[in-house]
Amino acid sequence: PEEAEREIRATARERRAEVFSVREVFGNEKSDTKDFPETNLFGVCQRGNAAAALTAAKIFLEKIGGIRFDETLARRALKCVAWRARWEKIELADGRRIVVDVAHNAEGAAAIASSLETLVRETGARPQIITGVLGAERARPLLEVFSKYAAALHFVRPEQERACSFDELRRCVPADFRGSVSETSVEALFPRAGTCSLETPRGEAIVAAGSCYLAGEIIAALEGTASDTALQDKILPKK
Repeated sequence: PEEAEREIRATARERRAEVFSVREVFGNEKSDTKDFPETNLFGVCQRGNAAAALTAAKIFLEKIGGIRFDETLARRALKCVAWRARWEKIELADGRRIVVDVAHNAEGAAAIASSLETLVRETGARPQIITGVLGAERARPLLEVFSKYAAALHFVRPEQERACSFDELRRCVPADFRGSVSETSVEALFPRAGTCSLETPRGEAIVAAGSCYLAGEIIAALEGTASDTALQDKILPKK
């Protein structure tokens, strides 16, 4: 957001720190990302993340010296990224797939909107969306987007004290939403590793999106690795 960039630049000036802009580095001051490096991760926002990673690596190695930055190799590596819960498709035991994503705030809502639009277009059906969010200020923009594309909303409370209550989530659902709304839990939705209790009679997709903590809990349940590990830290690398 522009207001965030203004604050960052102001703080940098106060501390006499240099600021590097990804858009300036890639010569693109527009809102699109066409000049950004490509990545295998799904979603327009991931090209912005790829550009930031490439820029940071290049600047860091230039600053410390002694290590040559191989941009060709770096760009190739960006096409082989494994990053959990970034529109991650996980196959269930019955052959269905669930998409897990950490769209957890207003920026995430804007980013996931195009992904949901593409999903509806490709499948011909509105998905069932599982969500849980930390704070109404984050829930509101997310549920506005989810309500445009979902056939049903399934609310879950992540194991985090700041998680929205079911009533708070319901109040964030737009009045014109015509799909169903239910309240459930990770345990009820994912009773065993590799399974999801949601029925999809029309072959609709299942999407779990919202809090990073929720994504971690869902992945842990799907992989049978649920433990007392600190919440969002359950988003562990694939073995």
